[in-house]
Amino acid sequence: MREGECVKDILVDHNSRALKALVAYTACFVEAYPELGPDNILPLSHCRFPLSDDSVPSAGSADKLDLGKCMRGLLLPKLSVRSSFVALSGHDDEFSSIDEVSSNARSGVFLDPKMVVYTYMYVYICIYIYIYI
Repeated sequence: MREGECVKDILVDHNSRALKALVAYTACFVEAYPELGPDNILPLSHCRFPLSDDSVPSAGSADKLDLGKCMRGLLLPKLSVRSSFVALSGHDDEFSSIDEVSSNARSGVFLDPKMVVYTYMYVYICIYIYIYI
């Protein structure tokens, strides 16, 4: 095995472990702090899910009733890390990168990807150039 491939394998393994550790830490954090509450507020309209009387904009009671019926029919997967509203598009708590975890975390959780020791793909190219020269 060439040196560059060996280094790449080590970094890929490290990145995989760092990603799993961040997801596990975030899940433990959410579980340890129940005061975060459910992730049930829509980001743009600020409506609560499921609907409460004060969470729907005053568009009329008929609109409120129809919206409530539609939203009750939605089935959300069991999540602890990912935002429930991102999950509506079919995602679960499986992530492919640190950036994905930090940008799709549930409300009440802020993750700074710069604080995780992680090697981005463009660094692999620099390492290859350094090893082969």
